[in-house]
Amino acid sequence: MKKEIRQKCLKKRLPAIVICLIAACVLLGLWLPDVLLYFRGPQQLSELSVDQLSGAYVEAEINGIYDWYAQDVESSGNEDTIVAREYLIPVGEYEYMSLYMPQKYLEEADALMDQTQSYLMDPTSEITGSMTVTGTILPMEEESLQYYHEYLEYDDMDAELQELFLPLYLRVDYVNTTPVNTLFFLVIAGVIFLAVAVILIVLTMTRGGQKDIKAVAERSGNPEVCEARMENFYSSIPEVNGLRAGEDYMMFWTGASFHVLESPKVLWAYGSNTTHKLYGIVKTGVTRQIVIRTDDGKTYSMVMKSEEMTEETLQYIQNSVKHVIIGYTDELAKLFKTDIERFKQLCRQKELEPTEG
Repeated sequence: MKKEIRQKCLKKRLPAIVICLIAACVLLGLWLPDVLLYFRGPQQLSELSVDQLSGAYVEAEINGIYDWYAQDVESSGNEDTIVAREYLIPVGEYEYMSLYMPQKYLEEADALMDQTQSYLMDPTSEITGSMTVTGTILPMEEESLQYYHEYLEYDDMDAELQELFLPLYLRVDYVNTTPVNTLFFLVIAGVIFLAVAVILIVLTMTRGGQKDIKAVAERSGNPEVCEARMENFYSSIPEVNGLRAGEDYMMFWTGASFHVLESPKVLWAYGSNTTHKLYGIVKTGVTRQIVIRTDDGKTYSMVMKSEEMTEETLQYIQNSVKHVIIGYTDELAKLFKTDIERFKQLCRQKELEPTEG
C-alpha cells in the first residue's frame, strides 16, 4: 500500500516538480555565470586596451566627465523623474565612450562634470573629485547610439576622428546585461525553485501520502495492528471514482494529498458545484466536488469530473458508511455549525434505519 501511494503521490506531484526544475535550469543556466563573474571581481579599466573593452566587467576610476547627452525619464502624473543619464568620458589614450549612470550616482556625476567643464574653460582651476564605479562595457543600444552621434555631430567628422568615439557605454551596476540587484533576485529564485523540486522529490519518496496513515495509526494505540488493518482495507475495498469507503475507513486523494479518515468520525457528505465566470459574466466552467465533513469540524473535498460521478460516489458512500448524512441543505449546514452533538445524533438515528430493498 505505502509503495503504491508513494508512486501515485510522485505522479501527482510530477508536474510541479518538472515546472520547478525547468524554472531552476532556465534561471540558473542564464544568470549563474554572471553571478560567478560578479564574485570573481571586475578587471581594472585602466589596464585594458581599447580592443578588450567590449563585454568586459570592469572597475573604473572616473577622473573627468565632459558632458551628458541623453537621459531616461519616468513620468508619474505631472512629475518627471530622471532615472539615468548618459555621459561622455575619456577612455584609453585618446578615445571616448559613454557612461550610463543610474539615478543614485547622478548628483556625484553632475558635480564631477561641472568641475571638468570648469577646468576645460579655465585650466588654472582644479578637478578635485573622482568616482569609482563598477559595471559592464556594452555596445550601445540603437536609441542611445543615435543620441550619441547627434550630440557629437558624428556624421560631419572625418573617418579618423570617428574612430576615437567608441560606440560603447559602461553600464554602471550591471553584470553583462543585467542589473546587479535583478541578477541576485533571479539566481536566488532559481535556487529556491531547485530547492523546492528537491524537497518535493525527497518528501514524496520518503513520506509521500503517508501523513494520514501515520496519524491514524498513532491514534489507535497499536500502530502496527492498525497499519495492517489499513493495508488490508486498501487492498480489499474497491475504489469508486478515487474513493475507498467502508465501515472502518474512507481513503481518497485531494490533489497530491492522500487522506485516511476513520469512518465513524465522518458525519456528512454532499455535492458542491462552483461556477467560474470571466468578469462575473461569461461562464468559463464548473468545478464539481464532493465535500466530506468530520466530527472535528474539518472539511475535505474530492474533485469529480461530472454530475454522474458525483451521484455515483455519494451513493457509494451511502451504501458503505450507513451513518453518514448525504446531501446538502441550509438547515443541515446551520445544525453542523451550531450543534454538532445534535448532528451526531442524526447520524446515529440514520445508522439504525432499516436498509431499503
